[in-house]
Amino acid sequence: MSLIGRSLVTLKNWSQKEVQELFFLSSTFKNNSHSHISSPPGKVVALAFFEPSTRTKLSFQMALGRLGLMSSDLGTLSDSSMVKGESFSETLKTIEAMEPDLMVLRTNSSQGEIDIINQYSRPVISAGCGPLGHPTQALADAFTIRESYNLQNFKILFVGDINHSRVVRSNINLLSLFPNVEFGFCGPKEFLPPSDQFPHSKNFSHLEEALSWADICMGLRVQLERHASASFSPEDYKKNYRLTADKLNKHFKKEGLILHPGPHIPEVDFDPQIFNDPRCVVRKQVTNGVFVRMSIMASFLGLVKR
Repeated sequence: MSLIGRSLVTLKNWSQKEVQELFFLSSTFKNNSHSHISSPPGKVVALAFFEPSTRTKLSFQMALGRLGLMSSDLGTLSDSSMVKGESFSETLKTIEAMEPDLMVLRTNSSQGEIDIINQYSRPVISAGCGPLGHPTQALADAFTIRESYNLQNFKILFVGDINHSRVVRSNINLLSLFPNVEFGFCGPKEFLPPSDQFPHSKNFSHLEEALSWADICMGLRVQLERHASASFSPEDYKKNYRLTADKLNKHFKKEGLILHPGPHIPEVDFDPQIFNDPRCVVRKQVTNGVFVRMSIMASFLGLVKR
C-alpha cells in the first residue's frame, strides 16, 4: 500500500509491511544513500509545536534539511494567536488555508482535538499528542531495537510514569505487530495501568524482579508537572524505581538494551552513569530518529522513487 498522502496520528491502523518499508528507507538514509529520493520542487512542511520540545522538533528540522525540504515554523504556543483567544480549530484552519504539503503537529491533545486533526485535509504527522500517542518516537525506538533484536522474541519493560506516557501507548501499538513481543510495566501502583487496559502485559511492583524478566528496559520521565497535587514522593520513587548503573548491573542481562525517549530527570528517573553502559542506546535513539522522520516525510510526500 502506498504511503503517499497518508497521515500519522496513531499507529493502530498500520501494518507490519508498512513499518518494514519505512525502516528499509530509514536504513538507506542512515547509510548515507539518497538514491531512492527524487528532488522535492517547492514542497513545504509546516511545523506547529504547541508543547515544548527539544529532541522531536530539532529531529524533524534536521530531517527536513537533509531532505532539502522547506519548512515554515509556527514557533511555540506563545507565538501563536491562541494566546489571544483563537481556538485550536481555527488555528489549524488558518495553517490549512496556506496549503502546506504536510503539517507536523505537537499538542497537549484531548480526544476533541484529535477529531479536529482528523478533519484536516492535508497530511498530518503527530509529533506527540498529549498522553494519546507519539508515533514517530515509537518508530525511532523500534528501529533502534531492530538493529539488535530483529523485532521479535523479546520482553520489553517500561519503568516509570506509564499512565501519562504517550510513548508507551505508541510503542505497544507498534510492537504488537511483531511476533512474540511481551510487555511489562514497573512503577508505583498509581503509575501502573489497569489490568484490563493491556491485558496481556505484566505489572511489576519491584524493580529488581522486573529487570530480571526483561530483555529491553525503557526508562520513562516521571512527569512531575502532572503530580504536583498528588501524594507523590520523588524521594520514594528515586529509592525504589530510579534506574541506576548498580541496579542494572546486578539484575539486568548483559546482552540487554537500555532505552529512554527523553528527556530524563537525573535526580529522579535515570542515572547519567547509564549512558556509559554499552547496553545503553539512548543516544542512538536520537540519531535514528532523524533517519526515521526523513523516511516518514519522504514517503508521505511521494519523494521515494519506485
